[in-house]
Amino acid sequence: MQDFNATLVREKLTITDKVATADDPLAPVDVRSNRLLLPLSDRMNGETLVIRAQSMHMTLRIAAKVFYSYHKNGLFSRRAETYDWQNMWDMVLTMHDRKYTPDTWAALYLNGKPVFRTADMPFMDVVEAAAVKDPDDYDKTISAAEALLAGSGHALRLDQLTKVGAIFHDDGKHLRCGIIHRADGRDTTFNFSAANGELFSRVPQGFNIAAAYLEAIDIRHYMRATFKQLQKGTISKNAPEMARFYASPQRLRDLRKSLQSFEEHFDVKYRPEKPEVFTPPKEVAV
Repeated sequence: MQDFNATLVREKLTITDKVATADDPLAPVDVRSNRLLLPLSDRMNGETLVIRAQSMHMTLRIAAKVFYSYHKNGLFSRRAETYDWQNMWDMVLTMHDRKYTPDTWAALYLNGKPVFRTADMPFMDVVEAAAVKDPDDYDKTISAAEALLAGSGHALRLDQLTKVGAIFHDDGKHLRCGIIHRADGRDTTFNFSAANGELFSRVPQGFNIAAAYLEAIDIRHYMRATFKQLQKGTISKNAPEMARFYASPQRLRDLRKSLQSFEEHFDVKYRPEKPEVFTPPKEVAV
């Protein structure tokens, strides 16, 4: 593989019952997830691996693990020994995840079929079964998924809204990543590039660093929101749910250390400038 491209998207899928009536209404259901397609191939064969998860940073950390395994051991569908997806998941989860976001979920699809799920995802299963028929044109997936549902006796309409969260491109010498995140009510973009090393190492480490930035941004957003609750008196400093708030500065320090290691190993450049997101927001007193 000399060239690599991947896009992380945030997706909201709204599911509506077409036959709902005024006497028997069924409110639309929103299903939110983050999705990353990993196109994998060798000289003779190829396969499509799709990763879905509750958070963008978890999606990328899973991608880092499976991408490295692919380069080390080849295509997942052609291995003599089945890949241990559960062990991968156990390794991806940090102690911070286990303590403060224990309900986080993920689902992985290989060639349209689920190979690992932490929870039942019936609608996602249908969408990915439809998407694998034309992986290069995901926009066609929704009508195909509706047709699959109709064939199984479910008259449902699917409405899809997607936003790009991160874009990755490696030309064999350089990795470039663009991250789009929500800040102060608007979308903000920054880019980083990394040179040196080998693609099989550079890409997964790039996934992990993008994950570190996205998690840090989420933590800072959470800290601001929680601090506002403290100021309003809707939550007390000694409330059990404050444990995550007090643990957040240490988590930010841990994420910053992973970035420092990345910058020591690769020649990293930022555009427009390096975001300062690995410390608590200035207005938040911890």
